[in-house]
Amino acid sequence: MALLILMTFLLGSIQNLKWKGKIETKEGINTIKNPIDPLYGEIHLEIKEDLSIGNDVDENYMFYLAWYITVDRTGNIYIGDWGAKHIQVYNKEGKYLRTIGRGGQGPGEFGSLDGVFVNDLNGEIYVPDSFSIEIFSSNGNYQRTIPLQTYNRSYCIGPGGFIIGETNKYEFKGNDKGEISKILASLRLINSTNGTTTPIASFPDQFSKHIEGRVLKFSHGYEDRFHMSAIDPKTFVYGFSSDYVLHIIDSSGKLLFKIRKEGKLLPISSKEKDIIREKYSSFSVKNLNNIPFPKHKPYFGNILTCDDLIFVMHFKSPQDQTTIYSMDVFNIQGYYLYQCFLPVNPRVIKNGFIYLIETSDETGKTQIKRYKINNWDQISERTISQKDIPR
Repeated sequence: MALLILMTFLLGSIQNLKWKGKIETKEGINTIKNPIDPLYGEIHLEIKEDLSIGNDVDENYMFYLAWYITVDRTGNIYIGDWGAKHIQVYNKEGKYLRTIGRGGQGPGEFGSLDGVFVNDLNGEIYVPDSFSIEIFSSNGNYQRTIPLQTYNRSYCIGPGGFIIGETNKYEFKGNDKGEISKILASLRLINSTNGTTTPIASFPDQFSKHIEGRVLKFSHGYEDRFHMSAIDPKTFVYGFSSDYVLHIIDSSGKLLFKIRKEGKLLPISSKEKDIIREKYSSFSVKNLNNIPFPKHKPYFGNILTCDDLIFVMHFKSPQDQTTIYSMDVFNIQGYYLYQCFLPVNPRVIKNGFIYLIETSDETGKTQIKRYKINNWDQISERTISQKDIPR
């Protein structure tokens, strides 16, 4: 009886919750403006290791520099090994299925290997390389190559096969010396037939800085950057971490609506900057004070999507050695539902599981891990009633 009373009380409390944000419309585009506190509060994800792939006996289970991971709708796991220049595929039980591609410059071969994505509509596998995207059938046979006009630093390829890439854009001073005035990080929609691009958004690039007469690239972990993920075959979400704004776009790159959340500005401490400057002291930078830092820490460090939910991973300082990670959970309508805490940093969240790549600092051995989220239903089944949204 006591348990029944408690459950009735909790259910009543949830039902009486009201979303405290607001919706603003400007030039026909809605912005869902969320408060700093989530509607349903905090939740700690309870996880249990469910699968481990990797050993140093069988070459089909060895990883040299496993960097990319994706999972298809049936649970097959794809590992992009930048060191070995191939893709290894395992079924949902962790059994090796096949190896796709190899190092080289020919069709279906990789000089760099910059990601791995699966089109869940037809099973095709997309593997970005330096200036191309190699496409394979679901059974690993080479299909075709998409040529690229520029090198892209990162990619997101949706389940319908439409492609977004991030590249640099340079603006020059109005003189005949070819001097750079501004370097931008540019997000572009890539044509899946001929590789032509359509601009989507640009922000000041914080990897690159024109100093001491040349363009130097810095990646110290505090720079703001694009993060993006496919929601479904027709929509993407992207954000630039200098501001807590998520942009929902369709497959043509058209902006559908925005999601904004209030957030706290966290400064980068002098100690953190000194640690970074010390690391760069052996590089060819004459004045270490030229190393660029943003005005504040990034708002987020990654964006993941699964089951009509958007997961925004909070930025975690490179100097933070704790094993607690946190993320905000939104539904695809843009409402902030939960702040979640978990003991691992997920690379993929899919169907109630977390996937990641773990490398031992002591042995250097790499394993692919899958963790089951025991309380996944608590998140995935929670929705907001339209009556609870103020107009």
